Amino acid sequence: MEERCLRLEWSLASQSLKISALKSKIAALDAEYDNNVQRLRELKCEVEELEEAEKDGFYRAQTGEMKDFKEATNGFVVDCQIRMEELRDELNEVLKMEGQLLNYFGFRIFTPTTKMKKKKKKRTCWNLEPTPEPVTG
Repeated sequence: MEERCLRLEWSLASQSLKISALKSKIAALDAEYDNNVQRLRELKCEVEELEEAEKDGFYRAQTGEMKDFKEATNGFVVDCQIRMEELRDELNEVLKMEGQLLNYFGFRIFTPTTKMKKKKKKRTCWNLEPTPEPVTG
């Protein structure tokens, strides 16, 4: 019976040793798990920061492209305004020369008054009538 008690005590001690080893292994795995969770959190933060940086870079690029387009558009508008002003000046010059030519060839230029313009809203035109020649005595 004594031998049986010793075997049981030895078996209990062996089991306790195994339990202690398993507890130690569980504690080590818990610590490793905690480290992995912390590392995962750090990596997630890093990924979010990289995504934000990528978005910022993308938006900076888009903003740069939009700024370039806006500058080109503004330049085009300014060029068009300058060209329109040049064309207006040319038109006024042509009309001035046309009036001078018509006067030279003896035509009187009739320009409608405001009252007449209201009556004829559809179109205004030049009435060209021959100018009577001055009577010289």
